[in-house]
Amino acid sequence: MPKLSTHLNLALILGEKLNIQDLRDLFLGSAYPDVLDDEKLFLKLHFKNTAEGLCDLKTFLLKVKTRDNFSLGHFFHLYLDNVYENYDFKDIKKYDALICDMQRVMPYLDLVKIETIDPKKKRAILNIKRLDLEPMPLYMVFKERVIAYEEILEKIVNDFLKTEYLNFSAF
Repeated sequence: MPKLSTHLNLALILGEKLNIQDLRDLFLGSAYPDVLDDEKLFLKLHFKNTAEGLCDLKTFLLKVKTRDNFSLGHFFHLYLDNVYENYDFKDIKKYDALICDMQRVMPYLDLVKIETIDPKKKRAILNIKRLDLEPMPLYMVFKERVIAYEEILEKIVNDFLKTEYLNFSAF
């Protein structure tokens, strides 16, 4: 499973490709399922029976009736959890991804932290605020690794758009 910062970076790329003007709900939906303090809720929001299992995208599509940016972000998160390990990140060092992700998403984090009364969005905001606690390594990522990482992320989003996005938007 990708780190939360990677989920947000991928949501940003998806939002750009779909020309979504207001990225806030897409970001919040993408952050929403990662509940660290309640395993039952974590499994429920990931549409899983066990922590090791895959997210059940078909059940998500049947149970979640709304097709807004928040639910797109949630669905995209589940898709990423299922497929992320299938991509080749061998040339990307441990902290390279975190640094690249945070450089891309930092300008958007204050936008998504605006308080709300919606309980789902409140939980997502709490998850995003955890990024403030993430230790940031102090080094620059080599340009060729940045390019390689961005190419992998682009491929992940393009694969989603060719496959599961069609299922999401068809329901």
